[in-house]
Amino acid sequence: MMYRFSCVFILFFLFSCQDKDVCDEVKSPKLIVVFKKQESPTENKIMSYIKVSRFNADTSAYEEIYTGEQVDSISLPLWVSQVSETKLRFYTNSNIASYDDVSLTYTPEVEYTSRGCGFKRLYKNITYNLTSSATSIQQINPQETEIIDESKTHLFINF
Repeated sequence: MMYRFSCVFILFFLFSCQDKDVCDEVKSPKLIVVFKKQESPTENKIMSYIKVSRFNADTSAYEEIYTGEQVDSISLPLWVSQVSETKLRFYTNSNIASYDDVSLTYTPEVEYTSRGCGFKRLYKNITYNLTSSATSIQQINPQETEIIDESKTHLFINF
């Protein structure tokens, strides 16, 4: 009896879902950063080491969000709360005392995607600032003032 009840319940559950109840991985878009050579800005620069941390206002500390080797571009998550600024810290070697800071200020907006996925965060009216360049970053070159998808490069960083 219990077996039949379980089977009926499972079948009911499986057939009661509709396409709009299932999420196909819609997420808030990430910041796309491409590294460029300062002496030749049309050429990408392969970073032998790059680590990026993001400032968390709740803990008043930087938290690592990316570490990679031999890359010329990265995608970074911004805050999905109502925060209107993301502070990023770039390390180009394993010496944690040597870093460059870039901040992004923006107007966060929410877009409804579907019943299954809910909402995603969009970032509009972005301004980029190189707030401290102690080591490697020579220049930042914003390419987009909105982050609404990941199909375009948003920021070039020259090293």
